[in-house]
Amino acid sequence: MIQPDIAMLTDRERELLDDSFYRQAMARRVRGIFLSTFVVLTAVVLFGQWGLSVPWFAAIAGTILVISAAEKVSYQNTMLTYESVIRKLVHRVEALEGVQLTPDETRPSSIVKIQKAS
Repeated sequence: MIQPDIAMLTDRERELLDDSFYRQAMARRVRGIFLSTFVVLTAVVLFGQWGLSVPWFAAIAGTILVISAAEKVSYQNTMLTYESVIRKLVHRVEALEGVQLTPDETRPSSIVKIQKAS
């Protein structure tokens, strides 16, 4: 990539592009998922052994739901940013190839023009 290609990306898009080349980040994310699952399960078991009442378990369940919703919103925002990066890079490749840019709100794989191999 050259500087103009990087310049067309937002700061968040640059960060995600950089992270996509950092394979250790995936292992770190997976460890985080397992760790948070272990912590929640441990807390539920301990609270159950302490004989906490239904309102306490309802509070725990509510907290878990709020955290889960926040994680899902964060994940969705990340996916939208990745999609934006993909669109920009596809448009850049199309510009380099000298073909018409794929319009938004289309299915690029369904409008690809078949070219004969030379």
